[in-house]
Amino acid sequence: LMRSRDDCVAGYPPRELEDWAQRIGDWRHGRDPHDLPHASPVAAAPAPREVFVYFISAAKHRNPAAARELLRLLGGN
Repeated sequence: LMRSRDDCVAGYPPRELEDWAQRIGDWRHGRDPHDLPHASPVAAAPAPREVFVYFISAAKHRNPAAARELLRLLGGN
C-alpha cells in the first residue's frame, strides 16, 4: 500500500484500512474485490490464497503502525 499519511497515527484513515482489510479478506477466501482494477480480463479461479501486503512510500515512519492496525482488522494478533 502506498501514500501513508503523517497526520494519521496508523498511517491511513480508519476507513481506508477497513476497506483494505475487506479486500484482503476477499482475496484470502478466493473472492474478487469488486472495487479494484484487474490486470487481466480473465478472472482467476476462485480458491483460497496467501496474501502478502507491503507498506511503501510516503510517511514511512507510520508504516509499522499501519501494518499492526491492518493485522488487527484481519483478526491477527
